[in-house]
Amino acid sequence: MKTTLTEKIGFEYIRSLLTCSSPYGTENIRKLSPYKDPVLRDTELENISRVISSPQDTEKVDRLNRYFMAVKDIRRSIRELGNGTPDEVSFFEIKRFLLLLHEIKSVYDSMDMKLSDIDFPNCDDAFGILNTDGTSSASFFIPDSYSHELYNIRAEKREIERLIRSATDDAQITEYKLRRLEVADSESSEELRIRRELSEKLLPYREKLLYATEKIGEADRIFAKAALAQKLGAVRPHMHAHHIRMVQMQNPAVEKILNEKGQTLTPVDIIAESGSTVITGANMGGKSIKLRTLALNAYTAMCGMYVFAQEAHFPDLEGISMIAEDSEDLENGLSTFGGEIMRLKDELKNTDRKVLLLFDEPARGTNPQEGAKIVRALVKFLNTAQAISVFTTHYDGVAACAKRHYRVAGLQTFDFSRASGKSGLELLSLNMDYSLYEAAPDESCPKEATEICKMLLKGEPLLDAILQE
Repeated sequence: MKTTLTEKIGFEYIRSLLTCSSPYGTENIRKLSPYKDPVLRDTELENISRVISSPQDTEKVDRLNRYFMAVKDIRRSIRELGNGTPDEVSFFEIKRFLLLLHEIKSVYDSMDMKLSDIDFPNCDDAFGILNTDGTSSASFFIPDSYSHELYNIRAEKREIERLIRSATDDAQITEYKLRRLEVADSESSEELRIRRELSEKLLPYREKLLYATEKIGEADRIFAKAALAQKLGAVRPHMHAHHIRMVQMQNPAVEKILNEKGQTLTPVDIIAESGSTVITGANMGGKSIKLRTLALNAYTAMCGMYVFAQEAHFPDLEGISMIAEDSEDLENGLSTFGGEIMRLKDELKNTDRKVLLLFDEPARGTNPQEGAKIVRALVKFLNTAQAISVFTTHYDGVAACAKRHYRVAGLQTFDFSRASGKSGLELLSLNMDYSLYEAAPDESCPKEATEICKMLLKGEPLLDAILQE
């Protein structure tokens, strides 16, 4: 099964944390994706900022969320106006929605904070059309008094029903019942005529009502994004930068897993600009997680959300792509390396645009000598491109070809002679330094694999074979 980018980088976990109150907001979150228009994205970020920086309106936001919870998806009923004859249930749904809309507009208009491009139309006149009984309740029915014809028909029907109850002759009862069927048919015809009339009267409000559902969904989405930002301590990203700069970058999905194990995630700093940036480091040092964390934060910012860092700067990225080992290639009859090359061929068409390209241990599916040559060539090729390319690799000589080289600190300061008598996994967990530091371009990849094998395979026959080699 194909794994999407949002699944690979952990964005689906973030999406699952966005809790909306209305069906319209929930649909917004389900369809959440990067903004194509930077202006709309910036407006969204500004709106989130306004919600967070307006604590005086918190109680009113809570009230709005409670009203949103009571809202149902009635777009089908609204679209029936002018395109059919809504039944009484549809009119009930619309009338109830209009009552809620009145309350939503009243609360929103009373708030100190105002969201850009969010407003709620006044549809009180539409409510008046459906308030046929004059009670201003959410219920809906067509009263006898709505038309003279309906009044007479229902009066006749009640009289016939009285006669049926009082009659004793079977033939007469049958005659009355047949007459009642005729009158009931007339009643249905008159009610249908009235519903058509009501539908025509409401038709001028159809677009206003649909607009209201749209704005409820947008406001609900903004409130959900603001709530999540506050819950996770996220920050507003600075957009329109010339490069990516992340300070103390984090990944909530990974952090959750580590916290359940009693561990903590090490935040990292990184700068990536047009051209190639290479991350090297020890096996088990979390290079792939760092790559996915960068992708997660960039994608989140593109979706008009706060990001998971102490500080974040992004250019106006046009897209994000990740090339990593994928089981789908095998399912499609391609080797891992073959699938990687085919995806690489497609992605290189976009290198003249401001896109973020992420390569997780590229060319690992071929022999190390050829793999290293291919990756070095790729890094050199992308070093002059407009695209921002970030690589993780364990091949020597690759970092020297890049604009920037980051290295996972790993086990550089660990004294392997202290490993005796302790669990290898415990030692790795306690002593692996997952932080990044900017290294010299010619700093070689770490040679810690054998020492890690000593720690993890202690007492195993395989370790003796490795050491003999």
